[in-house]
Amino acid sequence: MTSGRLTTWGKFAVLLAAGLVSARNGRGDSPPVAVPVIPDRVVSIVEHGAKADGATDCTAAIQKAIDAAAAAGGGRVVVPAGRFLSGPLTLRSRIDLHLEKDAVLLMSQRFADYPKASNVFLRFIAAEGLEDVRVSGPGTIDGQGQPWWDEFLKFKAEKREKEFARPQAIYVSKCRRVALEGFTSVNPPNSHCSFRDCRDLTFRGLTMTAPDESPNTDAINLGRTKNVLITSCTISTGDDNVAMVSSGDPVEENVTENVTVRDCTFGFGHGVSIGSFTSAGLRDITVENVSFDKTVNGIRIKSEESRGGEVKNVTYRNLTMTGVRYPIVITSYYPKWPKNPADAQPATGGNLPRYSDLLFENVTLTDCKNGPVIYGMPNHPIERVTVRGLKASVQQGGVVFFATAAFEGCDIRPEKGPPLQSFQATVTGMNAAAFSGEYKAK
Repeated sequence: MTSGRLTTWGKFAVLLAAGLVSARNGRGDSPPVAVPVIPDRVVSIVEHGAKADGATDCTAAIQKAIDAAAAAGGGRVVVPAGRFLSGPLTLRSRIDLHLEKDAVLLMSQRFADYPKASNVFLRFIAAEGLEDVRVSGPGTIDGQGQPWWDEFLKFKAEKREKEFARPQAIYVSKCRRVALEGFTSVNPPNSHCSFRDCRDLTFRGLTMTAPDESPNTDAINLGRTKNVLITSCTISTGDDNVAMVSSGDPVEENVTENVTVRDCTFGFGHGVSIGSFTSAGLRDITVENVSFDKTVNGIRIKSEESRGGEVKNVTYRNLTMTGVRYPIVITSYYPKWPKNPADAQPATGGNLPRYSDLLFENVTLTDCKNGPVIYGMPNHPIERVTVRGLKASVQQGGVVFFATAAFEGCDIRPEKGPPLQSFQATVTGMNAAAFSGEYKAK
């Protein structure tokens, strides 16, 4: 088919004036997220020689289908039902790589298929410098990561893990209007997907899973990205469920901003993290209507004095957490904070963490281990944290060190000890007992 008609998504985009959809930020309307517009042309990978036997190397056939569709002006490249084995693939502008029901795209387990360049493996599915790209379901991308994990752990046991890089399932850089929608991603060798220096990203209706002990299998990594909507996703994996960072100089093009995570379900993993690289700044982030079930962390903002930057205007609203070890952590120390806040030294680094205007609203903690941990630096406190309507059933209460925090209508019920303790902090709205000694998280 060679017509230039637009798909349903494309028509939707046009009707919404140049492909704009809204992602409302917790502190007002955020800029819209533009969606990809893909021509209504359809190309099947089978037409280009792909075999659905799970054993034949289909890399060349799939790439030919992608390139043919791109050469014709773009369109949908269909992976039909069946199991298709492939090595690295490169997407093109105006392409939708669509996995139909019962389609499984198998990532080759041969290490040689992913040659290293500067000690970095190629990615399985890559996009760089493109516009209008989609990967869609309801099929599955299977990273077949077990051999990679096993080999990595051997290197790690010898403290040589940096010598063994693993490919990410999807890696996207310097792209605009990209959507991942409706498919399942399982068992990637490394991260499920990572995005860097991109804008206008949509993640909708994804299922992303890997064993909780699988190393570094972050689900969604965002670095220096703008205008992002993550919605209706179900994620259980071996590292961050969602991670946001910003590295480099604090200039506008490096800032991560306008990110909304909404209506998602997170199982095991490390929750929603900001940091540890925050030097370029992150702002205008909303996480709302999200459940966390037995994640290690729920919400985490982390950095330290050599990689810190400004993090501001972040809203967490309508969250439920069950069986989470660290439900809320905001720390200017990473990877470890001083055990005794009285021993904390003034920050002297050139990239100090600066956190301000953080709102937690209607958060419920059930059978969690620790209350909120808010831990700034002696000469660089965390500013203007508001915790409103927190209901917490925890083993031990929360702490506020070197910060200003307002608690409004909160009920923290620890199994023992005070609900809240503070050290060199300004706390309003709750009685905070004076803290002394070492803080030991459960």
